[in-house]
Amino acid sequence: MEQSPELIEFVNALQILHDPKSNQNDRQFAHNICESAKSDDLRAYSLASQLVSASLPHHLYEHLITKRWNTLDPSSRAQLKIVSLEIISKWNTDLLVEPRFLKEKAVQIVALIAKREWPHQWPSLFAELTSLSRTGDSHCELVLHVLRGIAEGMFDEDQLSDARRNELLVALNNEFASLFAFCFQVLEEKFLLFQSSVDLEKQKAKCLVSAALKMFEAYAPLSSFQVLAQCGLLQAICALLANPDLRGEALGVLQAICAKKCKDVPHEAVTNLVGSLLELCKGGLLQQTEFDFHKGLCVALTELGLNFWTSFSSQQTIVEGYLSLMASFTNYHALAITAITTPFWRNYLDGQNAVTGVNLPPQIHEALMATILDKVSCKPGSDWEDLCGVEEFSDFDEYFKFWGQVKAKVLEIVRKLANLMPLNSIMFIGAQWQNALQQTQELLLNGVQSLDEKVDSRIEALQSVLENIILGVPLANFQNENDDVNGACRMLVGILVSRDVNGQIVMASIVRMGLVVLIPFLRMRGGDSGLGAEIISKMLNFYDLFPISSESSFVSNTLRTSLNLSDTVTMRRRLSAAIVKLAHAMSAHLLPYRDQINNKVQSLFSSGQVTGEETSHLYELLFVLSNPLPSDAERAAFLDSIMMQPLAEWNDPVLTQAMSDPHAWVQGGIAGEIIPSEETYYNLRQVRHRIHQVLITLLCICRRVQAGGGGMGTGVHSSNTKNGSLYSISNHISSILPNLSLLIKSIHTLWTPDVRTRLSQEWQVLYKPVEFEAAVDPSFAKAGNAALETQKGPSSLESRVTDVYTWIRHVRDGSYQLAGIISGFCDGFYVVINSNPSYLENILGLAPAMEHRHLRSILRLFVGPLIRNCPSALYMRILRPFLPSFLSLLLNRLDGGYKTMKDRDSGVSSAGASQGTEKDDIIFDQILRLLHREVGELVLSLVDEGQGQAAIAAAAALMEVKNGTAQAEGDNPNKGGVTGTQQGKELTEFVLACPDIGPVLVQLMCNAFIWPDSTASSRAMLSLQKMLAGDLLGIVLLALTSKSNPLESIASEAALLHLLRDIYMNLVTITPLVRQQLLRLPGINPADLDYVQETLLGKMMAEKKQRAMLKDLIKPCTGEEGADSIRALGGVVPSISRSAKSTWSEEQRQLCFEWLETTEFS
Repeated sequence: MEQSPELIEFVNALQILHDPKSNQNDRQFAHNICESAKSDDLRAYSLASQLVSASLPHHLYEHLITKRWNTLDPSSRAQLKIVSLEIISKWNTDLLVEPRFLKEKAVQIVALIAKREWPHQWPSLFAELTSLSRTGDSHCELVLHVLRGIAEGMFDEDQLSDARRNELLVALNNEFASLFAFCFQVLEEKFLLFQSSVDLEKQKAKCLVSAALKMFEAYAPLSSFQVLAQCGLLQAICALLANPDLRGEALGVLQAICAKKCKDVPHEAVTNLVGSLLELCKGGLLQQTEFDFHKGLCVALTELGLNFWTSFSSQQTIVEGYLSLMASFTNYHALAITAITTPFWRNYLDGQNAVTGVNLPPQIHEALMATILDKVSCKPGSDWEDLCGVEEFSDFDEYFKFWGQVKAKVLEIVRKLANLMPLNSIMFIGAQWQNALQQTQELLLNGVQSLDEKVDSRIEALQSVLENIILGVPLANFQNENDDVNGACRMLVGILVSRDVNGQIVMASIVRMGLVVLIPFLRMRGGDSGLGAEIISKMLNFYDLFPISSESSFVSNTLRTSLNLSDTVTMRRRLSAAIVKLAHAMSAHLLPYRDQINNKVQSLFSSGQVTGEETSHLYELLFVLSNPLPSDAERAAFLDSIMMQPLAEWNDPVLTQAMSDPHAWVQGGIAGEIIPSEETYYNLRQVRHRIHQVLITLLCICRRVQAGGGGMGTGVHSSNTKNGSLYSISNHISSILPNLSLLIKSIHTLWTPDVRTRLSQEWQVLYKPVEFEAAVDPSFAKAGNAALETQKGPSSLESRVTDVYTWIRHVRDGSYQLAGIISGFCDGFYVVINSNPSYLENILGLAPAMEHRHLRSILRLFVGPLIRNCPSALYMRILRPFLPSFLSLLLNRLDGGYKTMKDRDSGVSSAGASQGTEKDDIIFDQILRLLHREVGELVLSLVDEGQGQAAIAAAAALMEVKNGTAQAEGDNPNKGGVTGTQQGKELTEFVLACPDIGPVLVQLMCNAFIWPDSTASSRAMLSLQKMLAGDLLGIVLLALTSKSNPLESIASEAALLHLLRDIYMNLVTITPLVRQQLLRLPGINPADLDYVQETLLGKMMAEKKQRAMLKDLIKPCTGEEGADSIRALGGVVPSISRSAKSTWSEEQRQLCFEWLETTEFS
């Protein structure tokens, strides 16, 4: 048959597209030819019918069906249906050698048409397919694939409407019985043939069995469970699972059936299915298969339990077998299978918890607990590749993350098990703890210095499981005095408390961890037979068992570099925190033993065996014990008693002399100086550490009082001195502040050029931003730790420099914090500062010598609280002397720093530019941006009219309610006083009215838009929007609407119109303040403003015309009435006249005017 030129061109185009060697131009040309053919339905159909090759017409047929079906005429549709069946009926290729791709394409054409035409437009389809299936194995397989194709993708095909999908489902539901009967008949016949035949016949039978199973897998989600059961499929699946060659396909069908969520399930069928699966597993199915099959079977069994539990839950034997099998899957060595089972256990345990009686056998409970403990114990470490086994993970981090996710899931199961069976859970974990303690102690007594990874992970796992068990046990069990659960918990506490740690740090740490997680129980039962006091006393004794220093000889201080001492310090630090947690939980139970515990704590203080951090925790313990005291007077007396000793030491002449002599800290660091001997250095070091310890103690006490801890009260801004705790702290400020300011001044002195340039190279380490270097380069911290381990005690110069550097950093931060906290006690702090301004000069006088990182710290910790807490009556006395110079310093630092960054990035060498490494540049940029953000927060708080203070006050009030310390309305010392917002307004008015403060604030905000830091600029935007759209616009409108311009000496009408235009155009769409100000004017209504905004912003217009339109808008308001409307706004825009100045200085207005002329808001 002679082919037409059009057909030849189309065939060539298809061949080019299928040839991977074709070049790009040829492929593009061929693609255009094919697309052109598809664009014309008649042409496409004509070309498809002329194609001889089996594969070539399928593309055109598929295109016509999926893209053009609704536009084809009925005769073309009918012809396509005939052609699609002819393609299958004329199939003459052998079943085992036919190309799979062609087979799928042929099947797809029939299935696509069936989804659009069957049943109403193609009622004979199933009858024709059934008849066709009897003509041969190849045709039978194709028919099964067609039937599968009709079901597959039904909800994914975009061309099908919802109505058509519903129509298909209804029709299929009517055909399921006959359809499944036909498919099951094929499945049964071919399976029997598969079992009895060999070689090629066996392979053909297997192909047909697989096709039938795939068909059932596709229809299982659509059909009812009852129909599936009636056709005999469930029994067939179990039989096929036993066959090694077919169990993979059978498992896919089982998963589809078990995933169904349906009602009216035949219970007997489900019970038989579960029983058959259990018998298969008992018969060795799991031993005959591998991970992939186990994973699929676990998914099916989990879904079976989730969706059909009620169908077989009444059969006790089946239930126990099923639960035992699921527990074995939870114990599977691969974490993925463990994770698959967790939804079932969560659902099952929730269901058991909601009914009377518990169906979980004790042996299953114990097996689950043991499994979970093992899983949590297998923390990935150096052997992570062995642990993950058959699971594929690219690296350690991926596997560790997955392990953490599985750990969270199984620990949730622990909580539910404890809620369901609390006594069994506690007894199990108690036995595990006892065994672990015994085994660990035997290891340590045999000379093991530290536990290996596995033992350590086991201890951590025991802690996690115990914690979740205690969290899961219903609180009602702890409230019942005679309950067996309480007895089991007391037994566990006894195991921990009675354990003799034998001076072993590891054992002490284990005991501490175990007791802390028992807090929910101890909170309820800590008073039983003095149990709480026994625990606290036990843990306080650990300080004596594990001393960290001896005052008898300075030589013993060399122990500080040893690894054992490092472990001891870490253990004691965690011990201190644990004691406070336990005391908080049992505070009411500890009241009868308060004196006993207080005596023990005081003896620890007297021994000199506690560090500053431990001291702060022990004082917090005493605060906790003060909670139950009945009156404010007793609380105040308690506070005075604990302040007495640290204040006496703080003002010790030896410490005062050391605080005032920074040269002694770096003795031997200046060229030509004699390096002090070890004994001299040790004595100096001891004094410095006494300073740090007392500082931390005072900081802890003041912080606790500020936070209202220990019943000490809150409301630190109160001016009522009758409150016992606040009155006591305020009285003590005069004893704290002198040496505190002296200490801060001495620290800052080390950064003055005179001192800094004279220190030797070894001592220049003092000025390295180590905390930022460690953050930028993690290897720096590791290298530093390795260097410390190689140092030889205090005789090493490097060790001395490191010690001084660490001490200075900690003392500096602690001093800033303490200064900021005591500034909140207004009754004492500002009285002392007002009478002794030199204290503030000591703290801030050397600010120009400080680095960016130090300015950021003191700004955040001290200067911000100092400004915000200052009483308005003392603004001129306290804030006015230092704030202008301090803000100017910040402005210059930021301006110079960003200029250095810009010059460095552009390759320009400038004064102050960093000459260091890339890491130094990164650190410089990071510190500068952090400083800038802190400055932005300060500026925003100064101009927000107390909104931030109001939020703080609201948060404090909520915390008082939460802690139960809120005062009665009649006792509130703030009632009738100045609120946070009012105080904030007064502060805003003050800073904006000061001619040497306001301009600097405005410049800081304006410069934030040209400095490269988006976070800081966003804060500046908030500040400027409020100031420009509210305050400055009010001034401009007042001047323009008055009969005579009150700002004539400052700005002409033309300049004011320029400013009005800039404010309006830039801010009207950003903040509602612009419209609010304009609506204050008489005669202006929202419709006028809408028209002006639409005109000005809706089209391009010259600035001159924009100014003229705004002038016309406000022109009717000119006169005293308009001016009075603006004056009535209040706030920071009082009445302005020629003789009266506004709260905005000339510099402020001029600066804002110049800035608005050159800046556009984004």
